[in-house]
Amino acid sequence: MSLLGLMACSSGGPVEPVTSIHPLEQDALYALELKMPVEAAYALDAALEKYQSIDDLAGQWRIRYAIASIAFTNDDLIEAATQADVLEEIAEQLNSATIKYKTYLMLGRSRDDEQYYYDALNLASSTLQKAVARAYLGETGLAVELLEDAGSNNPGDRGFIYYQHALVTESPTYFHLSLDAYRLAEDSRGVADSLVSLARIEFANNRIRQAQTYARRAVRVLESAGDSGRARTVEDWLSTL
Repeated sequence: MSLLGLMACSSGGPVEPVTSIHPLEQDALYALELKMPVEAAYALDAALEKYQSIDDLAGQWRIRYAIASIAFTNDDLIEAATQADVLEEIAEQLNSATIKYKTYLMLGRSRDDEQYYYDALNLASSTLQKAVARAYLGETGLAVELLEDAGSNNPGDRGFIYYQHALVTESPTYFHLSLDAYRLAEDSRGVADSLVSLARIEFANNRIRQAQTYARRAVRVLESAGDSGRARTVEDWLSTL
């Protein structure tokens, strides 16, 4: 799921949200797009402080959701859980099914409790949302079937579903589908994960040259995305081939 798409989520209800995006939030979007994590973190913190100062709950939800998403990407489960707890409180005050749906998915991940995925499924307003919830529940085959009627929007969600199904089936075809979708979503982490998975499949089939090619592509993706830690991990594995 694209982080920029997550941050663009709006809401409505009894608490009247501020509909305009503050320049500080826009700065964070630009920094994320340019892969400048330090600047993005500063802008996100500043935007959160601004939204809190005017009691803009919808704005606070967007920023905290972004921070939690980044924390999950960085494997910072403590920060992700901290943000998820606040997201739950905010979502209860906003009459938005979309915000509650995404919050339940976040809570399911942070608390490792599949009941939240069922709660999200009950709030799903589109076939694609249902497919994502099914994928989180491990029902990846059903999730892929649902994609046939979900349209072509939200490539990040499609990439996630294809990738989860590929992990279950160990299917190169679905890893290629996830790779294509993550490219469209400009999700570097998803692209790299798909490439590494393809490299491991090639290695398992004793196609060392092809495995090395996929691994080197993954390293370049991670380095360009500023994820030097994961790039080194893949490089270390590559050196053993």
